[in-house]
Amino acid sequence: MLLWVSGRGQVIERCPDGKPVRLLSVVADITQRKQAEDALKASEARFRMLAEAIPNIAWMASPDGVVIWHSPRWNDFSGIAGGQASEQDTRSRVHPEDRLRTANAWRTALANQQTYEIEHRLRDRDGVYRWFLNRAVLVRGDGAHVVAWVGTGTNIDALKAIEEKLTRYVGVADAAHDGLISITPDGVIETWNKGAERLFDYDSVEAVGQTTSVFVPHDEVLTHQEMMSAVRQVGTAGPKDVKRRHKNGNVIDVSISMTGVTDAKGELVAISKVVHDISGRLETERRLQLLNRELAHWVKNTYSVLLAVMRQTLRNSSSLQQFGDVFTGRVRSMATARRSAYGRTQN
Repeated sequence: MLLWVSGRGQVIERCPDGKPVRLLSVVADITQRKQAEDALKASEARFRMLAEAIPNIAWMASPDGVVIWHSPRWNDFSGIAGGQASEQDTRSRVHPEDRLRTANAWRTALANQQTYEIEHRLRDRDGVYRWFLNRAVLVRGDGAHVVAWVGTGTNIDALKAIEEKLTRYVGVADAAHDGLISITPDGVIETWNKGAERLFDYDSVEAVGQTTSVFVPHDEVLTHQEMMSAVRQVGTAGPKDVKRRHKNGNVIDVSISMTGVTDAKGELVAISKVVHDISGRLETERRLQLLNRELAHWVKNTYSVLLAVMRQTLRNSSSLQQFGDVFTGRVRSMATARRSAYGRTQN
């Protein structure tokens, strides 16, 4: 077996002419140290190879927080050649609105020796700011002393764009008067907008995680199951007028439409529900029906009265002229009396 050694010698005796005649030397076995150094070099080589292979920007900073290295992905993004790491350039690429927040987060991580993580915008080689998730952890050596900071920057610009769209969607959904609810294929509520809160009086914290069966009265269970089955089979169900249970226990009238949401494989992953309050519409329909019944009753009664008046007038009239005059006068009197009964005045 080959060993690594370190030797050191010192002349301890010389001839009168100054030539050394006796030497004291010390030889130390440094095999373990050399093996550790080789292991460290191999580890660094593997790290750099991995850093160059991943799509993320890898970077390294000294224990005091000065960036000393970037992976080639930094060159692709920033246009700076050869993975050079200029501290000033790195900071200048942070969006002006994010610089103070970024600096404070980095100082806090350094002071507390804790994981650094922040979402901020960085300027690319074309001058366009992109959202990045930057995260760094400590690398410690023997004795737990800090050797370096190792971090990665992940481009999350597309994810941020999706988040902004979702935020706008949530804003629109919350502004909607109707209840907009998404559920799992098993009926577990996942999202619950402001319209649903106003309709059922449950806030999103109370509703999310519940099953929709909580809101279905006993006599509506079969209808609910039929609608869920239709969504699984053909992708849609409704609109259908049904009854649902309010938080206070009362039953309310609503119209429900369901639409299935599928993944790339065509598998049902969620169901979108639109719940519309139809209590006002049903009340209007009820009043129209009542008015129609009253109108039909009035027409029928009026016809009977007119027929009776006509017969009586005809019996008591000596001529058609007299019949016409008397009958017209009586009809006018009846109309005046009816308008007075309804609080109307004659023009």
